[in-house]
Amino acid sequence: MTRTGEPATSARSALILADIEGIVGVHRKAQCKPGTTAWRATRELMTADVNAAVRGLRAAGVERITVRDMHGPGFNLRPQQLEPGVVCIQGQYGRPVLLLGEVPRVDCAVMVGWHAGPDQEDAFSPHMFHRRLRAMRVNGDPVTEVELFAAVLGDHGVPVVAVTADAPAVERISRNLPWIRSVRVPKQELSEAATREIRLEIEATCRAAFAQRDAASPLVLGEHRAEMDTSEGSDSWVAGCGLETYERAVMGSVFRPYPRPLVFLLLTLHRWRWRLRG
Repeated sequence: MTRTGEPATSARSALILADIEGIVGVHRKAQCKPGTTAWRATRELMTADVNAAVRGLRAAGVERITVRDMHGPGFNLRPQQLEPGVVCIQGQYGRPVLLLGEVPRVDCAVMVGWHAGPDQEDAFSPHMFHRRLRAMRVNGDPVTEVELFAAVLGDHGVPVVAVTADAPAVERISRNLPWIRSVRVPKQELSEAATREIRLEIEATCRAAFAQRDAASPLVLGEHRAEMDTSEGSDSWVAGCGLETYERAVMGSVFRPYPRPLVFLLLTLHRWRWRLRG
């Protein structure tokens, strides 16, 4: 993978994409299933990790921070418990970018709480978008969701500068995106002291990553070859940009075999249903 392009020019702004499997204190899969008792407690953990990233970014001088809740239905964070002034966007969207929605114009992005790819069997919760997707490769290199989101953001001029995730995920992400700063999150029960220490590391890493953001240009794949293994078989294609491969992977796993217009309707209804749940 190669980097090209220049960082966005908007002053002191950042985007945080938050998932749940790589959150500090998450070590049981039941904690990640939306709607369950275990998940309700995990919402607090996820919000605390995001707040650590926010504090680090603000210590580096970031004035505008947008947080995007990306796990499952996208209603995991506790917006009222986030640091004051943070814009929190929840729910899954059908456009302009599938699941993600609008990509704000920011200086950089940080990814909090992510996980390994589906072929990394030694990881805590190895997967990519949906269990039917078994492996994904770009130009022959195995990737995780982080690299695909980084490519989508790269198409919009946004570099990913930091990630928190479990150790197998960080190992792969750092190999594919060597400029990225990372925090390895252990997947085990942790003491309060250990939890506090890791969150301080998240804060420090995000502060340093933003301060050195000029060293992390957006990931622009350009023309590339993508391969996807699913429970139904394998597929490969040549794409002209990261967004094309990302959306093909999502449509071929999460929304197989629905047509795109129906996906937009389903996501709109799903989003409103979760909003009504509170």
